[in-house]
Amino acid sequence: MEKALDVNELAKMFRKMQKLCEQQLSMIEPEIRQAMDSGVQDIGYLEQITDPLCDIVISTGVGEELYNEFLNYVESFNPQKAKEYRDSLDEMNGVYDDLIQVAADLAQEYHKGQKDKAGADYFEGHLSEVGNAGYNWKEKIVGFLHDVAEDTQISVDEIVQTLKEKSEGLLKDSDAQEIHEALNLLNSKTASTREEYIARIKKSSLAIHVKLNDLKHNMDISRIANPTNKDLERIERYRKEYLQVLEYLGPIY
Repeated sequence: MEKALDVNELAKMFRKMQKLCEQQLSMIEPEIRQAMDSGVQDIGYLEQITDPLCDIVISTGVGEELYNEFLNYVESFNPQKAKEYRDSLDEMNGVYDDLIQVAADLAQEYHKGQKDKAGADYFEGHLSEVGNAGYNWKEKIVGFLHDVAEDTQISVDEIVQTLKEKSEGLLKDSDAQEIHEALNLLNSKTASTREEYIARIKKSSLAIHVKLNDLKHNMDISRIANPTNKDLERIERYRKEYLQVLEYLGPIY
């Protein structure tokens, strides 16, 4: 049986890791500073030289000051990209974990007693799959909550307001607006036809990704023990819609 590492051994290992990260930082810092001093705005190149910096910041905190300088630099010419970087860093540090759990808890509460087409609890059988399939925190939150306004008496306004209240200031207005838009687009009851509903999803990248996760799970015929012709016809419709929504992402190289 292997002996568990004690606190002193763990601390020693962390200090060794910090030392290695400090050495790595000393090698990459000159190129990063030169790029910023020269006014380089090529995002591809900037990401290439700062990815190692991001990794060491996440693992040990070493280089955090330089990374913040880099984020402020990017914000000076591309605020949206800088926000994406900050969101990604926050997400990897678990900043949004509690808010994702809030969304999951709300979904479970709002859909209590509902069943999916396979007869399983709607949250456990479908929403948990779509929510957990999200690539980032907003996709997870919208994934858990995408059917609330469609299947309950709770409105999108109420959902987002509840999220803001429970986030304790973490959910920024711009993110709340993006979530609000996606939830509205994903509510098929506000569209006059199914075709209009699927077509309008292209207006939001967030809605596109969540709808793909939703349709992918809906197409899983293995969830239904004895599928009928009606089930097969519905899944074929989902397949066609999935391919249509997938096209909204544009060319993938």
